[in-house]
Amino acid sequence: MEDFDKKRKRILLYWGWMAAILLCLIGLVYGTLFWIDGSSKDTASPNEPRDFANEVEARLTWDLTGMYKDLDQAKVELEALRKDLGLFMAFEGKLKNPDNFKKAMNRYNDLMTREEKLRIYANLSKDIHMTDGNITDFLADVEQLDVEITEGSAFFKPELSKLSDEVLSTYLTFEESKGYESMLEEIIYDRESILSESEDRLMGLLNELDLGYENTYQAFWNRYDLSLKPIAYNNYNSKDDDKRFEATKASMQKQMDAVEVLASNLEGKIKYDNLMAKAYTYDSDLEMVLDQDGITLKDYEAFEKVTEKNLSLYHRWTVIKQKILGLERDFQYHDEQLDLIKNKNKIPYDEAVKFGREAFQPLGKDYMKIYEEAISQRWVDVYPRNGKYTGAYTWGAYLSHPYVLINYEEDYNSALTLAHEMGHAVHSQFSTQNQRFTTYENSIFKAEIASTTNEVLFLENQLKTQTGEARKEILIEYVNLMVGTIFEQMKASEFEKIAHKGQAEGKDLDAEFFKKTWSDLNAKYYGDHYEISELDGYGWTGLDHLYWNFYMYKYATGLSSGYAIALQLQKDPEKMAPAYEAFLKSGNTLSAIEELETLNVVLKDGKALEACYEKLDELLTELEAGLN
Repeated sequence: MEDFDKKRKRILLYWGWMAAILLCLIGLVYGTLFWIDGSSKDTASPNEPRDFANEVEARLTWDLTGMYKDLDQAKVELEALRKDLGLFMAFEGKLKNPDNFKKAMNRYNDLMTREEKLRIYANLSKDIHMTDGNITDFLADVEQLDVEITEGSAFFKPELSKLSDEVLSTYLTFEESKGYESMLEEIIYDRESILSESEDRLMGLLNELDLGYENTYQAFWNRYDLSLKPIAYNNYNSKDDDKRFEATKASMQKQMDAVEVLASNLEGKIKYDNLMAKAYTYDSDLEMVLDQDGITLKDYEAFEKVTEKNLSLYHRWTVIKQKILGLERDFQYHDEQLDLIKNKNKIPYDEAVKFGREAFQPLGKDYMKIYEEAISQRWVDVYPRNGKYTGAYTWGAYLSHPYVLINYEEDYNSALTLAHEMGHAVHSQFSTQNQRFTTYENSIFKAEIASTTNEVLFLENQLKTQTGEARKEILIEYVNLMVGTIFEQMKASEFEKIAHKGQAEGKDLDAEFFKKTWSDLNAKYYGDHYEISELDGYGWTGLDHLYWNFYMYKYATGLSSGYAIALQLQKDPEKMAPAYEAFLKSGNTLSAIEELETLNVVLKDGKALEACYEKLDELLTELEAGLN
């Protein structure tokens, strides 16, 4: 498949004014969000030290001192990086000299690795101190440094492109070029695709613009998320239908009030995506993303067709939920708040760790060694608390181990989240230990395979040991995993596809467009026993992944691949574990599709996805039998 970068076409310089206008629009949107509600965000004194001892055991929080001793040391590093950027920029116009090239490459690699570490440290710090003004200001300074590095290094590739093939071929043999071979080979074999220095700087500006839409969206949620809980959450699980409806509506009131602003922000993001696809000469933004993932449009359409063919499974799940809850009417949006399990098993964090330890044994000794290190060395920040990011993720730098953030609530869902994130963490650590900086970072497509393999291993192991109501709970969690990771993600991807196509055709992507599109998709996916209400149209407002550009279909391909791998690991761990470990260690050196074929996983034509739907059918059948 033709390399993504080789498709690039020179970006016209007059786009500069467009970028400036769009940046101004983002400022207007961001300002409007804060105009909607005049109340101020709750902030603690930025200079007041945080005492986690009163909230949660230290062993269950991150230890970021392995990156920097404290914020002051990180600030010193920021200024050192600015100084070293100047030293790198001094090589401009001097790359024809081999010694200068070697020194410049060393300086460039040093800048990139240290900048990544500083940027990730700033973001991790922010996510456990979200109301700390000092850390927020520091993150802004780091983001400004990123812009300076992008602009300061813009001369590098254009200057190299002026050198002869003979000189560049010699440079390829240097030790200093290890890990950057693809960059030099691109220049040799496809000089027409190399942007000029001014065009490269413009691309950096446009990339910063891309982040603006997500930042605006996150600003909305950071401002309002905590304020919703006292208003609504007390009646979320109420048996009184009216109270539950009003509680759900109250929890969504801020999105409903701001829906026009959120729609405008998302429309801006979609316009940006389509603009970039045109710039890189793709027919659509979807095709551009698929090309980066090594997926053909034909393969993606096969995923869609297989999902469409199996929608009856989701319709059955709607009916099962209706029966479990004893509803005498069709299922509705606000019924999702009801617990399908009356007496959930309490799963303390340490027990979830133990469950993982048992389930992941087929992955081998090296895998388990990293797993144990992550648990014991404070790679995981476990429990929710004020000022902490409310989601779950894994993130680390090349110069550090990965860090796992979860918000553990002592149930199977939280235990499954831990298993998922530990899959990311061990994968990242394997890759870091075995790759260079330029090849260690895994694609999202590949990363979701590592995480969902763990989830399947976890659930399959639990099904072997649990009976009665405990087994029913595992079955429901397994179905929720399949439905949430495949059907819901394909639904969201269909939403993205419709929206991007609509914008390309000149349609006005206003709030009504998004609300109707999402409601129509809910009706399609949930089936005839689902009744659309006024709440359905706002589901898209809670999806931050819409700002990650066709990210969500990768959950579906990840789970279908992970399911196939997990079954092989359980069947023949001695044969499969070494092959899977090699997959985890390979970074981005190979195409994920090609690697999966070596693991007997076939994504083409939707075959792996079909196997997941067959498993879902099996799980639903067992649940239905228990209801009859």
